[in-house]
Amino acid sequence: DAGHRAARHRLAALAAAVEVSANLAYRVVSLQAAGKVPNYEVSITKLLASETSQALVGLGVNYARLAGLIAGGHDEDDGPVERGRGGWAAGYIAAIPQTIAQGSSEIQRQVIATRGLGLPRG
Repeated sequence: DAGHRAARHRLAALAAAVEVSANLAYRVVSLQAAGKVPNYEVSITKLLASETSQALVGLGVNYARLAGLIAGGHDEDDGPVERGRGGWAAGYIAAIPQTIAQGSSEIQRQVIATRGLGLPRG
């Protein structure tokens, strides 16, 4: 049905974002290994990783519905809901601070704009 198709498309987009995030992290390490100082690359990596993580667990919460909010819950249609300790909600709650820790997402965007793209501060 259309709802499942949309969820599959969203999950596929998030899987691609996870791969991009991993490759960006490898790029940062590669720059450091070459003796260079990564600048805006770190901001791009951090921003994408934290926002992708938050979106991924958010999708899990939405998919698992109410059962996803508790540990050991069951989905009425599909039986036991597989997830980590504390349920999807615990993962979602843990993912929220990732967009704040080590510089908010807005600060990371500003670094990318000024240092990466050369845009003026404003």
